[in-house]
Amino acid sequence: FAYAALKAGVDTYIGTHFFLESQRSFLFIKAFLQQVLQNSSYLEAFNCSLQALEKEYGANDISLYNYIYYGG
Repeated sequence: FAYAALKAGVDTYIGTHFFLESQRSFLFIKAFLQQVLQNSSYLEAFNCSLQALEKEYGANDISLYNYIYYGG
């Protein structure tokens, strides 16, 4: 799906490798949107979201490896 979206002209795509439970997903999107609303780039917001997951669930949590970022 990411390839098709990018080929169609989408500049940035954030996806997942597998399903995650809702608390981790909520934390990720909450951190992401907070950063975007503060005018951070999508990449900066993505990295802050991963940091929020690591802070909450630890450096070895599988959710850190679930999210993928394509774009600039």
